[in-house]
Amino acid sequence: MGIVARLFGKKAPAGGDPQGLHFYVRCTRCEEVLHVRASRSTDVFQDYPEGSERGVPTLHKEILGSRCPNLMFLHITFDSGYHILSSAGERCEVITREEFDTAKQ
Repeated sequence: MGIVARLFGKKAPAGGDPQGLHFYVRCTRCEEVLHVRASRSTDVFQDYPEGSERGVPTLHKEILGSRCPNLMFLHITFDSGYHILSSAGERCEVITREEFDTAKQ
């Protein structure tokens, strides 16, 4: 198999996107809804609260839509199994996949 085929022709591994974390937000300025993908290996970092020796998986993501110049921020903390403990959006509202799908129709 050639290098071009290996780079661009390789199918996704079975099981989908194991490193991907997917979120949905709505801009508070223009109401645009966006799908945001974050990588567990490059976007999530271990935050060490003061006085703690255990890291807390944390995500801080900057998001820019296509409708307006409103830069949005997504802040999420996880437990060790990557279940969401808390989520907050600045200049955006975190929405469900169902709300995203409905808005896109």
